[in-house]
Amino acid sequence: NFLSRYQTKPSSKLVIACNRVITYLKGTANFKLKFTACEPKLLTAFVDADLAGDTSDYKSTSGLILFLFGSPIVWRAKKQNCVAVSSGESEYVALSQCVCEVRAIRNLLSVLGFPLPPTLVLCDSTAAAGMAKTPETSKTRHINLCFHNTRNAWSNREIDIVKVDGKINLADAFTKPLPAKKLGDCFQLLFDR
Repeated sequence: NFLSRYQTKPSSKLVIACNRVITYLKGTANFKLKFTACEPKLLTAFVDADLAGDTSDYKSTSGLILFLFGSPIVWRAKKQNCVAVSSGESEYVALSQCVCEVRAIRNLLSVLGFPLPPTLVLCDSTAAAGMAKTPETSKTRHINLCFHNTRNAWSNREIDIVKVDGKINLADAFTKPLPAKKLGDCFQLLFDR
């Protein structure tokens, strides 16, 4: 994701970073996604964002991972297309992107005859969860209307937003470099070796 932004302007630093990615890929070549059928029939999502992670334009990165029956089915890291003025706003934009994915999966499952209870969306930002659950205030009126789909999904009982400790938020792996221990913990939950 990050390296692809600089394809037209390669530098020695980027070549070194690319080599690190290749080394990582070689070391994880035998990892396989973990699929289990023993979880309840629920759709669960983890979502996270960094704040101004790209210092060239101060845009944040959103990360999300969706689980169905306890198995990962959708995951993504994406640079946000706006500049957030607070970590809560950055997390709210990520939450909005996650809700779009959740709605697409819920609609597909509904068409296939598998209606679901509200999707559990795990977010480590109290501010973002609060923005989704309360009407517009003077602090949130500047946020683009397209991101308020989260509030609509929550009020329609399509999703239930729950605060999760950042230490166990699996979407962290998509938004920022992690210490080896935390990355290993994420891998243990996502992959069979």
